[in-house]
Amino acid sequence: MREIVAVIVGIEKYSRSGIDISSPFANAMTAARHLLGMGAKAKNIHLLVNRTSSSDGYRGEVDIERLRAEGVTVLEEPTKAAILNELASVPAGIPPDSRLFLYWCGHGYAGAGDRILLCSDYDAARCDDRTFNATRRFRRLGSHPEYTCFTEQIFLVDVCARYSDVIDPDQLSVSGQRHARQVAAFATREGGYSRGGFSDVALDWLGRQKTWPDTGIVLKTLLPELDKAKLKPFTLDADDEATTIAGRRFGGASARSYPPHVLEVQALLASANLSSRAIRNSYEATLADLRLPVEGDPDLVQMLAELAEMFDAEDLTDISDAFLQFVTRLSFDPEGAPLKRWLEELPAPLAYRRNSVRERLAAEADEKLLIVEIDGNERADPSLLSAFACTRAGKWLNVPPFQRQLADWDELSAAVNSALDSMVQKGVQISEIQFVVRPFLFHHEFHKIPRPNEGELGEHYVVVLRDKYRAYQDPPPQAVLAYKQAMAKCSPDKIKLVQIPSEATKLPQMFSGDQGFCYAGIICGPDPHAETGRRDILRRVVLRGVGYAYWLQKEPACGGDWTIALKKYLLDALAGVGQLKDLPSWIRNGRQECNELAVHGALLWDDPDFKPFLKLSSPSRTST
Repeated sequence: MREIVAVIVGIEKYSRSGIDISSPFANAMTAARHLLGMGAKAKNIHLLVNRTSSSDGYRGEVDIERLRAEGVTVLEEPTKAAILNELASVPAGIPPDSRLFLYWCGHGYAGAGDRILLCSDYDAARCDDRTFNATRRFRRLGSHPEYTCFTEQIFLVDVCARYSDVIDPDQLSVSGQRHARQVAAFATREGGYSRGGFSDVALDWLGRQKTWPDTGIVLKTLLPELDKAKLKPFTLDADDEATTIAGRRFGGASARSYPPHVLEVQALLASANLSSRAIRNSYEATLADLRLPVEGDPDLVQMLAELAEMFDAEDLTDISDAFLQFVTRLSFDPEGAPLKRWLEELPAPLAYRRNSVRERLAAEADEKLLIVEIDGNERADPSLLSAFACTRAGKWLNVPPFQRQLADWDELSAAVNSALDSMVQKGVQISEIQFVVRPFLFHHEFHKIPRPNEGELGEHYVVVLRDKYRAYQDPPPQAVLAYKQAMAKCSPDKIKLVQIPSEATKLPQMFSGDQGFCYAGIICGPDPHAETGRRDILRRVVLRGVGYAYWLQKEPACGGDWTIALKKYLLDALAGVGQLKDLPSWIRNGRQECNELAVHGALLWDDPDFKPFLKLSSPSRTST
């Protein structure tokens, strides 16, 4: 005989001060009543709630005791341990082909592809692991052998906020073959706040279900009601992987009609001469700015629809800031004139937000960079320096390039300083220097070039290395693009660190695993005649498409195993930056603070989509 089992959580009080809320308790009680009305046995309902006093002093004791008397399991401490214990116990004694319902109302956030719910004992200041990864639990409950008795499962999750705390994402392992038909609706979407009202609509819908609803029609009947209330949930449907992706992109309605501005921009992009790579870059940059990873491989309509639904609480119109940012980025492209006109024609209420987005992105795009290209030979001797100034957007400044023949490294240092001085004299404020060199010059400490009376170069500027050969490849090798896309699929603090081995024979093993930010377990320093094999290892790593890597050029005096210290430093750096593009600035700050892991380190930062070099190049130049 089929049975209905329910786990219902409503949390109003938290160990962390200042985040208590009202309504989850009442919503949880309502959900329990609806499940009883649907035919669930009281003994199969697990209610985990706590509550604050309402304005009239009502605390719900009578309702709680009534449910207890009927046989409902009631726990008034919805801690992580209590919730996990109840979930572990629900399969006991349940016959095959039964149903599982889970409702959660309280605080939580959405990010990095997961929905993280906060248990009542969550307190970031004391312990940050009291969280519940709803996305992974959803998958686990549908695949773990212990839960095979539940062949249909429904999740309704109403969380009302997004936090910037560093929260343990409760990385529960997920394995096994799916055995259940599952469907879930989450109020919170990535990139914005829940606007409230989800539980009102969802519980009203639940109360009208006299029997267990077929999972195949849950979203078809619930989503139109949420849409009428202007609510756009994130949904998961385990029966259809495509619907799972569509849930993130479109709020679960794969056949829904798109807003007019989505269709307008889609038409403009279809007729514009913008490359698909330029569109993808703007999409990835927008998500990175919102601290969101890239999921899947969305097409143009999916990108537009997702960004169009990323509303913040401050959005007062039907066009989200995320959508405005994406279109604005594309309008900066030389082929983006149609999008620029579309932005100019937006109605007056949007003018302030449009201008605010444009000004911020324009300032970012106008950041000044010095590109220093160095020719040399296999003996690692420099022979020619060419320096050019451009903006972050890749536009060359109207400043004559600087060139100088070189005889040795001392002349290179003098030439770099002369190039910088010439920019200062012309009023160009450089913030970053990119040294474009062959890998056999990676050992040189470019960031330690002394500035007259000002310390070292790396203390005043962001200094990164680029592979000269790769800088002129158009289009970039597929391995290089794949590496960048892999880095975009997770937030910086989730990026895996991959150690470059000390022996070339171990490189195949390194590349057989997941991609990540690479750091070397070897010292590759300034002595051009020592350990040439180490430079060859770095060269091979670059040839395999790695765009971001870090290595030390001098052994630090920290004592012990310096590779452990370096790994921790890079983990702290990735956790400390909001966007991966901020990592070079983090390293520069470390050099200013005399952190020896920054002072003695070199950073490869090869963005395959930043290629201002090609705009200057002649065929003979690109073949160097």
